[in-house]
Amino acid sequence: MFKVETGIEIQKPKRGAPHKYPFPEMAVGDSFHATGKDARSAPAAASKYGQVHGMKFSVRTVDGGKRIWRIE
Repeated sequence: MFKVETGIEIQKPKRGAPHKYPFPEMAVGDSFHATGKDARSAPAAASKYGQVHGMKFSVRTVDGGKRIWRIE
């Protein structure tokens, strides 16, 4: 059985970890260069962040890594 309790304050939802990539600070036309493991994970992270926050990103392979631009 479950014990019913009153007077317990609702906890605020936990937010995800701090952003590894600078998506929140990016304006349209801004970009950053990712290398190594980040070059593999940043494109997917940009896509997901864009879906959640109504932004669009474009990714190109450049200089041994990936460059991610905010386009909308």
